[in-house]
Amino acid sequence: KNYPNPFNPSTTIEFSLPREQKTEVCIYNCKGQKVKMLNKGVLPSGRNAVIWDGKDESGRISASGIYFYRIKTEDKQVVKKITLIK
Repeated sequence: KNYPNPFNPSTTIEFSLPREQKTEVCIYNCKGQKVKMLNKGVLPSGRNAVIWDGKDESGRISASGIYFYRIKTEDKQVVKKITLIK
């Protein structure tokens, strides 16, 4: 889950892992284009959190709208919707 949602200027994405494993957390726009990679690497088992500051890979503030975050591990993939409001 993430909170707050909708958000401005940042949101925290929380998730739990059953074991230590490679994990990617990415933000995508409605067109499916990658906006920002928040994490790519090994995370520990248990509760984890990453923060999206509403900026893209170049450091520009993203436009208001609907975005999606994808959490991809070795075992599964989860996609959830988030809303950025300015």
